[in-house]
Amino acid sequence: MIQPIVEGPGEVEAVPVLLRRMAAEFGVPYVPVGRPICKDRSQIVRPGEMEKVIELARRQPGCQAILILFDADELCTKTDSRALQDQACTLAHPLPCPLVIANKEYEAWFLASLEDLSENPVVRYPGDPDQKRGAKEELERRLHLYYNERADQPKFSARINLRRAHQRSRSFQKHAKDIGPCSRNWAFSQANGRSSQT
Repeated sequence: MIQPIVEGPGEVEAVPVLLRRMAAEFGVPYVPVGRPICKDRSQIVRPGEMEKVIELARRQPGCQAILILFDADELCTKTDSRALQDQACTLAHPLPCPLVIANKEYEAWFLASLEDLSENPVVRYPGDPDQKRGAKEELERRLHLYYNERADQPKFSARINLRRAHQRSRSFQKHAKDIGPCSRNWAFSQANGRSSQT
């Protein structure tokens, strides 16, 4: 099981949807995903606090990998993520623990696949979605809706074109790169367990 740690209530419902879709893209038809643990980002990145959150994730029944996902906002995804990733890997060892920072927000991944969320297929975000501040407001403006994280994050996570998002968003590319091995390792461990019982 992959156990996510997220920072927002919308991601609690959205991230399992996204992870299962991504696993299917990697050729893994089913990967169990635990209900995400929701913590403020300060509780995730603050020295001493990350250890507590990872230990909480590790104690979830069946946990075989941990995913930490939060928005970059003002963080630098290059310099800040490296130190945080090293810390997470050390604390979670021997479990895999990718740490993904959505740049600048989770909703930037929706901008990368905007035409798949709109009733008008010609609607497309023309810029770099990873560099857009206020992605939620941009979604509202271009899709003519009031964006609600709890309702729209899971719905949009189920609808975006994963390959399009991968092509247009570097932070989504990192997310896919990190999640792929977790999915395949789980599938391998399950297959290996079945073969050892026969």
